[in-house]
Amino acid sequence: MSSPWRPEPDSSSREVKGPVAFDPYVAENVRRHDLAAPDYDEQHGEIFNATEQRRLSAALARAVGRITAGHRRALDFGSGTGNVAGKLLGLGLETHAADVSREMLRRVERKHPQAAAAGTLRTVTLDGSFPLPFPDRHFAFVAAYSVLHHVPDYLRAVQELVRVLDVGGVLYIDHEANEDHWRSPFWVRAHRALVLPRYALGRVAARLQRLWGRTEPALPPPGQRAVTAEGDIHIYADDHIEWPRVREAAAAGGVSEIETEDYLLCREARFPIRHRLCRGLAADTRLLVGRKARP
Repeated sequence: MSSPWRPEPDSSSREVKGPVAFDPYVAENVRRHDLAAPDYDEQHGEIFNATEQRRLSAALARAVGRITAGHRRALDFGSGTGNVAGKLLGLGLETHAADVSREMLRRVERKHPQAAAAGTLRTVTLDGSFPLPFPDRHFAFVAAYSVLHHVPDYLRAVQELVRVLDVGGVLYIDHEANEDHWRSPFWVRAHRALVLPRYALGRVAARLQRLWGRTEPALPPPGQRAVTAEGDIHIYADDHIEWPRVREAAAAGGVSEIETEDYLLCREARFPIRHRLCRGLAADTRLLVGRKARP
């Protein structure tokens, strides 16, 4: 991976066309994700593998079954190329796919042309700011899959997701690192060592350095925040969120937890033997499902 991009000192004063001109990080995030959109699925084996797709499909089906709101509108926040949106459509939900990258949203539309034509799939281009462009209590299901750790103000994002969730609606937060991910207990470290690439010794050595002795890094100030080569804004170096604060934000909006699960992220696209061996011993990723009980 190439070095992270950082805006030049005067970049915030430059004119950048489009709705995200006020934030050079979001603007660069959008530009790079637009470029990455055609090959995004192929580049993310940790998501687009059979093991993770089966787990995700089953978890979404369980969560959708817990909706008690009187309608079927859903929001896929940070939808990317439509991994979650497609599954929500298959579960019979009228789905709004929302993302800052218009090219990603075009991929969603191309994957589901009939739903787009029928209006059961709608795409919404976000500009990286809050509040979200939806009214209060508009959705019966709100999903954020592998996205909150890329949102600079992710606690505000959670507050907004709860705001647009109807009473009886379900909040679904998934594919976010749990505490074991950045604390790296023995079995999580062992699993990571097993899936290290067998080439590029320099990369292996650098990765081993990151695996051992991890401590939680401080939240960097905006001037030191980086955007990866792909365009992701990484809030913490270890790519995690502060789960206690996320739970507090959801509970403050009237959401009661009905399911949590810690699981081992599968990084093997084919024949996940190492994952099967380690999944009973290690868990580095978390799912949280809650239902809104009050306005």
